[in-house]
Amino acid sequence: MQIEKGTFKSILFFIIGALALLLAFFISKFKQSNSITQHTKEALKEVENEYNEHRSKALEREQKIMRKLQDELNKNKKE
Repeated sequence: MQIEKGTFKSILFFIIGALALLLAFFISKFKQSNSITQHTKEALKEVENEYNEHRSKALEREQKIMRKLQDELNKNKKE
């Protein structure tokens, strides 16, 4: 089966063009997904930091309350 030179070139350039378009499409999708992932990771770090701060403050508050309770219990034992 013989294909003319012009037809062969047209088919070849069409295939190369289609592959180039697909490559550009997938690169843009990757960049978009990567950007979303980076943004989400930053948001997660912020939430984790807020949670750790809240947890430490809650623990500190609980320790103060327990200390006051123990002081009151000791005070009531003496009386």
